[in-house]
Amino acid sequence: MEKVIDLRMNMKEVSRFSVIKEVIDGYLSIKEASNILSISQRWVKELKKRVIMYGPNGLIHKNRGRTPINKIGDGYKRKIENLYKLKYDGFNVSHFTEMLKENENINISRESVRKILKSSNLTIDKYKYRHRCRRERMPKDGMLIQMDTSLHNWFNKVEKNYLIAAIDDATNRVLYATFVEKDTSINNMKVIKGIIERYGIPIAFYVDRASHFFTTRHGGMHVKIKEVLEDTQIQRACKEININLIGALSLQAKGRIERLFETFQDRLTNELKLNSIDSIEKGNRFLNDVFIPKYNRRFIKKPEIDESAFRKLDKSININRIFCLKENRKVKSDNTISYNGRVFQIYPDEYRISYTRGVVEIQEWIDGTVHMFYLEKELKIKEVKREYIDLIGEDELEILRKKGGLSRSITYFKD
Repeated sequence: MEKVIDLRMNMKEVSRFSVIKEVIDGYLSIKEASNILSISQRWVKELKKRVIMYGPNGLIHKNRGRTPINKIGDGYKRKIENLYKLKYDGFNVSHFTEMLKENENINISRESVRKILKSSNLTIDKYKYRHRCRRERMPKDGMLIQMDTSLHNWFNKVEKNYLIAAIDDATNRVLYATFVEKDTSINNMKVIKGIIERYGIPIAFYVDRASHFFTTRHGGMHVKIKEVLEDTQIQRACKEININLIGALSLQAKGRIERLFETFQDRLTNELKLNSIDSIEKGNRFLNDVFIPKYNRRFIKKPEIDESAFRKLDKSININRIFCLKENRKVKSDNTISYNGRVFQIYPDEYRISYTRGVVEIQEWIDGTVHMFYLEKELKIKEVKREYIDLIGEDELEILRKKGGLSRSITYFKD
């Protein structure tokens, strides 16, 4: 497998190629590759076949950018959805597909019907119980990172505190751990961002199905509401940088991180007590400077393949703009934006005098700073107090009014 990777390949294809290559070389099984890439085993076999025949270029789809000739139109999809809701509610996918062909003169494959219904949350695939057995470790570090949070009485106080930790599946190395006051999206993003900055971009994270990782809706039996499940902030960030986010269905599935917390609750709690550490700030300093290096020297394992699967972060990527909280807001008539009880003034720039009624993207970075972007261009903003007073002279204000950006009743906030 000496062929050079085509520069046209995107990050997803490069990541897939590294995993498929391990399958071809015999270091990964079809099932393991399927779990890492979150695709079916059948598709893994097909990708393996393409790479063997055409090299890395076999992963580049020949119809990229073209509209499929067999694409199902939106009107056709809505017709199928309405038939299911109004006439065939409760039918399984196979039965419903047969009824469409027999009664409605709609000849469509079962898989297409399943995707249409699933995208509208009208049906779900039933979970199939299987025999469980111990899973072998990944052959390379960076292929799978197990990450979780433990709520425990770490500092021997009345109240409990959270510890977020991440461990490499192949080497048992603790990559990152931190005490936090709350188990929030921003704190979990901080851990993922820290791992990327220290080691590079891993192929996959294995996490629980908490609400900050995955969006889950529980519908009642008597009412079915059509809704699209939006990605969480962490899902969105991982997709932007091409990291697979795998949700565990049981505690046993992420056993390595669970055993790590058992060890920490025993060893770390006692060492914190021994060193009279009773705060999050002091605990994080001890955790990262003393405890984790000592733990890794004691428990780290040598990977099967002495080659890292971490991908180097491209210098052109601003990781702060990926691992942050993002929201879209409409600019008010006075060129201000309200966000989480705070008011921000948008100032004119060389591109526009006023951004009134424009939709901007608000980004709250991990360090707590707030940034705003319009068409990928960062705006000049400043947080202001709720005291009304003109910040610019009448001459400048009249110029803005003539250009149509402001109304006669406009007022500005005081700094």
